[in-house]
Amino acid sequence: MLRSAANVNIRRFSVLLDVLCCTVLIPLILDIVPILRWFDKYTVFTISLVVYIYFIYISIRWWHIPRLFLRRHLTALLWLICFIAFTHLLSKFPYPENSVSTLSLEFRHRLRVQEVWFITLAVTGLSLSIELLLELLRQIVTQKEMEVEKTKAEIAMYRAQIDPHFLFNTLNTLYSLVVTKSEAAESAFIKFSNLLKYMYINTKQEFIELESEYEYIEEYIALQQLRLNAHTKINLDCTIENPQLLISPMILITFVENCFKYGVSANHDCVISISIKESDGILTFHSENEIIRQGSGKEPAIGLENCRRRLEMLYGERFKLQTSEQDNKYKTHLTIQLR
Repeated sequence: MLRSAANVNIRRFSVLLDVLCCTVLIPLILDIVPILRWFDKYTVFTISLVVYIYFIYISIRWWHIPRLFLRRHLTALLWLICFIAFTHLLSKFPYPENSVSTLSLEFRHRLRVQEVWFITLAVTGLSLSIELLLELLRQIVTQKEMEVEKTKAEIAMYRAQIDPHFLFNTLNTLYSLVVTKSEAAESAFIKFSNLLKYMYINTKQEFIELESEYEYIEEYIALQQLRLNAHTKINLDCTIENPQLLISPMILITFVENCFKYGVSANHDCVISISIKESDGILTFHSENEIIRQGSGKEPAIGLENCRRRLEMLYGERFKLQTSEQDNKYKTHLTIQLR
């Protein structure tokens, strides 16, 4: 889509340049020589010159001569040979012997040669410059498209790594409920099906509404609460002024997931605090949990690093992520400028 729209704009710009050159710039170049007087006295020569000048411009633009030269294509060499040959023949166009002039015939011939070569080289330089400019724009568009496709591929890869991680943790929750024959098992499966629906529908989209992302987190927390006992207290605070704002899906869940992965206990009192606020297009996410279980020091936090990488690719300098460990508590603070 990006490349298609860009190519359309380049084609429009190309047409405008061609119209400008053919109606304004080339006539100005021809006006350097006494073209009107030539037309009165040497009609055939003048018409031949004008047709040849426009042919040079059109051939360079139509066949993309600079690109052919870069590729060392045989067509470029043939075009150069024909250009030199036809320009030479046109510069030797015979003068009428009875032409009224105070200048000698030899001098007029020499002047004619210089004028023909000057005009043809000027038009050739003009058309080559335009073609090189458009070729540069095409390459920029192609490079940009490659970068966009690469970014999309990387984001898809990171999502593919995040989703199985979430599924594994959730299935463990469902398994524990089934094994203990909990009455909450049925409710848990309903919530789990809602989460799966979100994952396989919304995560295929590049952006979703902020409200949908929060509902997903709320559903996830409710599912986790089904397996937790009274020792774990969860504080969820959410204030969203513009729920229709767009955010990339599965961004915040990584931090929420880590809270339940490392900050819950069946034997000791612990608190998980999660705050999601949005005001004037600025999203602020804050989480805090006690460190009940330490992660493996040998393995990197894949989920957190993938999430940071996604944020860098999607939001660039419009986000700030800070994590810290202090007083046996792990804190996450994330701000994203959504608009």
